[in-house]
Amino acid sequence: MLMKQKILYIIALFVLLLSQSCVKQIEYVDSSLGEGEGWLYVNFGPQELIQVQTKSTQNYNSENAISNLYIFLFDSGGNKLYGKWLTSSSLLSSEANVLSSTDDSWYVANSSTASTPTKGCFKIKASSGNNFKLYVITNLDSDMSRISSDLLSHSVATEADLLKFKLVLNQETVNRNINFPMLGSITGVTITAGQTNVLNNSAEKVLKLDRIDSKVRFVFKTGTRPDAKGQKIKSFEARQWKVVNVPLTSFLVPQTTDAAVVPADATTDKYETYAPYFFETDWRNFEDYTKTTQEFSFYMLENRQAPKNGSFTKYNERSLQSKTASGLNQTVKVNYTSLHGENVDRSLRVFQNANDFSTYVLVTGRVEMKLENDAAGQTLGADVQYLIHLGNWSSTISGSGWAADTYTNVTDFNTERNHSYTYTVTVNSVDNIRVEVETGAKENQPGASGEVIIAKEEIALCDAHYVSKTMTFHAKNFVTVGGDGTVTSTADRLTWKVKTPFGEGAPKKINGIDIADGLDYKWVHFRLNKQYDNKSYYADKRRKYTQRVFESKAIPQANPEDDDTEGLYGYHNDGCMDIIQLVQYIKNQVGLYTDYRNEVNRVFNSGGDITTVVNKSDFDSGLLENGSRDPEGPKICVTAFVDEYYYEEHPITKRKSPTLWKYFVNQDDRTMHILCDSNSSIDLESTSTGSVITIQQHSIKSIFNTDPSYDVLQTAWGLECTDEFSGQVKEYNVGGGYSDSGKNTDKYNGRANSVFEWGLAPSGTTVSTITDIAPNVSWGTYINYEVPNDTPLMQDSYKSLRYFCMARNRDNNGNGKIERDEVRWYLASIQQLVGLFVGNGVVQQSARLYYRTPAQKASNDENDWYQFVISSTNHTYGRGPIVIWGQEGLSTSSLYQSSYEWPSSRNITAYGIRCVRNLGIDSDAPIKEAPADFLTTTKNTDGSVTFEATHLNAAALRDYTSTDLPYADEWSSANRLYKRFEVAPGYTDFSSPIDFAIFQANIDARGSYLSGYCPEGYRIPNQMELAMMNYYMALGSYNLYSRTYWSFGPYSGNYGPNGKRNDANDIGFLRLGSGNLTVATTNKAQYARCVKDIRMN
Repeated sequence: MLMKQKILYIIALFVLLLSQSCVKQIEYVDSSLGEGEGWLYVNFGPQELIQVQTKSTQNYNSENAISNLYIFLFDSGGNKLYGKWLTSSSLLSSEANVLSSTDDSWYVANSSTASTPTKGCFKIKASSGNNFKLYVITNLDSDMSRISSDLLSHSVATEADLLKFKLVLNQETVNRNINFPMLGSITGVTITAGQTNVLNNSAEKVLKLDRIDSKVRFVFKTGTRPDAKGQKIKSFEARQWKVVNVPLTSFLVPQTTDAAVVPADATTDKYETYAPYFFETDWRNFEDYTKTTQEFSFYMLENRQAPKNGSFTKYNERSLQSKTASGLNQTVKVNYTSLHGENVDRSLRVFQNANDFSTYVLVTGRVEMKLENDAAGQTLGADVQYLIHLGNWSSTISGSGWAADTYTNVTDFNTERNHSYTYTVTVNSVDNIRVEVETGAKENQPGASGEVIIAKEEIALCDAHYVSKTMTFHAKNFVTVGGDGTVTSTADRLTWKVKTPFGEGAPKKINGIDIADGLDYKWVHFRLNKQYDNKSYYADKRRKYTQRVFESKAIPQANPEDDDTEGLYGYHNDGCMDIIQLVQYIKNQVGLYTDYRNEVNRVFNSGGDITTVVNKSDFDSGLLENGSRDPEGPKICVTAFVDEYYYEEHPITKRKSPTLWKYFVNQDDRTMHILCDSNSSIDLESTSTGSVITIQQHSIKSIFNTDPSYDVLQTAWGLECTDEFSGQVKEYNVGGGYSDSGKNTDKYNGRANSVFEWGLAPSGTTVSTITDIAPNVSWGTYINYEVPNDTPLMQDSYKSLRYFCMARNRDNNGNGKIERDEVRWYLASIQQLVGLFVGNGVVQQSARLYYRTPAQKASNDENDWYQFVISSTNHTYGRGPIVIWGQEGLSTSSLYQSSYEWPSSRNITAYGIRCVRNLGIDSDAPIKEAPADFLTTTKNTDGSVTFEATHLNAAALRDYTSTDLPYADEWSSANRLYKRFEVAPGYTDFSSPIDFAIFQANIDARGSYLSGYCPEGYRIPNQMELAMMNYYMALGSYNLYSRTYWSFGPYSGNYGPNGKRNDANDIGFLRLGSGNLTVATTNKAQYARCVKDIRMN
């Protein structure tokens, strides 16, 4: 059976658990060589694999399937007696047929479930004799690895040749397709001349085949164990992962050492020699979420590098990094030519104990903690990164505290072939990162680093579009009170700090003035909030943006708004401040407030007695709207206006470039810490920032290729991270109804569609001719600015999904009129929504087309687990806009059909939208100008069609395959596009309609070609490929099947025999002759339109 390991690890942040069982060996009696020939009959099957499927790994069937065999037989001297590749041409239909065959042949029954494991047999004719050695290699697949029948036949003449044979991955990937190479061997084989020699005819003597790969799974959980300060975690959001030092090569036959060995005492000047044999993956998103866990998984070749130091005893020393003389983490930069011929620059971490080429994973996430006790009311947020070396160790987790946890075998960094590892990581706090930063102590949890933020008021998380949000500064956060009652300001030691893709840092203080040269800080502005009659600030009612720059005045003034409505009275002009002005303003007001508290500003009567102490600061009296006392005390409230996370020019150099967007989309949050102080760890890997308020803004997310060197692509589109008011407003039109303008007919240009949907289009224009919007349309018609933070900025008569994306924009010039260059965020078109599904592997969970939580998916209420997303594109039949059924991936209908016509959906009341904006196109460009498409198509002379997807981000794509794709659900990595694929010139006719389930079973058993469904070299498309064909080709009126089943249907096995919708016919995805995509497999198909990948470098 397969050695299986589960690893549980906890050291302030992690818990990992390990168990294993042993492999049983098969041996036979030795003898000597004889004469003549005989038949050798052998039963075989893969080692048992404990199946844990995630979206990046294959299911049980695929991991155990066998599609071909290469058989070697060597004599006692190691000379090759037999070498042959058995493929589908020699595959027979039963074990009995193999036994009776007079030709070399084989049979296999690939597993359909874990209870019916793969088993097979083969019979070959070979020279008679004794003490032979048999090797069986399965699933030769030149797609993933450099191993083929031709290569083996030409390279292997002796057993020694086979033992030193190395396979090399053809793609730098930790995914695998449907073929998993396996190998098994038996020694002491005897073949008696003239007989059928049955080598192993009992279950316990079946030749067991070991997979060459290992499988690694990480499961992240939120813990409950308090940290040393008694604080408990509120939430952990896993974000991305990558694997470092993945081997590119391995011996085909297991050896005591790896194919690429890095000596433990290797010096760093030799690292360029070893580096070509390893690679690191790109960052990837977590793909599996349950109610309690967040997971990812991958495959890799074995890596068993010896550690530099094998005598350490503590788990925390596994990932200790070597330091430079200045205390920084040591790295080595290497430049080399990879095994694939590419020039590579890498920076390698240098460790104290681990071999620098041992495999480790990096994981990023966000931890939120609600602080208690003395820190009650404050918020802690941390963007963290964890480094975890792989290996085989065990732990005993104590219930009494961290110090009692014990670990054994901590010096093991091995990942072995045919092993399945599960690492369960429980995140409990960020205390260890804080301790390292705040004390300057030795790392107490190497591998854990990040930016820890403790905000006294709030951490304001903002989406990528324009945001307005009220914020409060309480006076108590800037003063201390001495034993004698004297109030002292602490504000003067505080500053501000920013971090964006274009730099980070705090201003320099010169002659008491903040100098912000080289800092990107002009993306947030602040305006004082209005006040109630009792002079207390509105704490939760926003203001309107103005371009007026804040100025102090010697005498108070009324300050009417630009539209002559009432403004804020005061010793200022009621304008907007940038961060420099705000910080200085708050400091000034704190100074005036301490004067007031210390009775500096006294008013005396004629007798010399104090009658009044004047509060000359702008801190209010500490009253609430109803006149009661605010328990938090006096405050100043502002509205923060956060710009969209978009740059028309480089904020420092002012350089303009059409591809500047590639440097700021899909990036980390940009942050602004207001009135803060910061500390850094000695190695500068971690920081701890205490602020009064921190603003964190998510970047624009895009499915497009952001490689700056890919200059073919200059325009694109991106989207927000969340549909913020999902569930608050559920209908497309105010008061209901499915109608739209009828002129929103563009399948791709959502901006043009939206202008028509919002009533902004000049009369007589169409989506293909429109350049500008109608003049003199007021923002105030649609937008209500002065509403609370959690309320959409919409007037009641426009508070519907149709108009919500308008509120992602801003009246930037403050004239109250909607200008063309102010219409930046718009309602996504149907093909942009399709693109969002295509790019599912790029964007984070909350930004995906289907983003229901695990709890919602588990609900039996269709309003919870259904997710209808309305596009801005009018349906062909004129029944409102097209709706994507997110729970079915890319199934579509009209809004009328989903709302009124179809019984399966007409009770759904919750709909959603996605707001997007153009990238690389000037904001004042004509409305009809659309960004580049994510796909390009070419009609070939033979009638085939070539799709190219290189405009897509590489993380959205799958690896190349020349074989059938595994039968997988819509969220699997198998349901993605390759860089280039070709659609066959014509259709395949099955002669009569075939049942969907039978169709898939035939492909599992024989493949698309041998089943008669596709021409040789082609295969059945997955759901995503079929959808692209549907949107970019004229497919006619044929029902067409895909190779993808529905995750909520009966085949998934998660929702009973009838699936979640209680319809046993909702099995998998097909395209109807009408053009709709659906899971209703009662509609049978008689035709197929097949595809194949076209390999690209």
